[in-house]
Amino acid sequence: MKKRSLAIALVAVMLLVLAACGGGAPKTPEEVKGETFETDLISALVPNGWKAFPASDLFDEYEGDNDPTSISIYKDAKSELDMFSKPGLTIRYTKPEITMIPPAADWYEDVTELADIKAGSYTWKGFTGVSFDVPVAALYTNETDQFTVNVTLEASGGKITLEDPDVLAILGSIKVK
Repeated sequence: MKKRSLAIALVAVMLLVLAACGGGAPKTPEEVKGETFETDLISALVPNGWKAFPASDLFDEYEGDNDPTSISIYKDAKSELDMFSKPGLTIRYTKPEITMIPPAADWYEDVTELADIKAGSYTWKGFTGVSFDVPVAALYTNETDQFTVNVTLEASGGKITLEDPDVLAILGSIKVK
């Protein structure tokens, strides 16, 4: 009986050690794995389990109807229609010859200013709020490059936070080509 109890205890300890050694979700942005999505002007990491989509601009014409200044990245998405039901980010780059206008907090309800978020080469400023009953965050940086990032924090298909390693990895990976 003692041998059996000892064996069960040993198996339990081994399972705990294996679980602590990396099984599960990444705990830091540096641990996040994925692929880079690129437009003609910008790029960003798309973590495993997320999907990127080129953005369309209804007011301008681009070859293939894709806006090279924008990328949409959504968690657990399979098609572009999932952007209406999944949490995710839309990244927009403003070219240097254009003055970027930061997001306006007065367009949202229940606004809370955020402490600066340092991710990659940029320090992001912004706020959280509610838009049409959907929790969102609006981030921007204009230190060296000009970006705005609209984050859908919660949708019927899930939730993300600005502290999630995947979200921080995306923000930290954004680059101008």
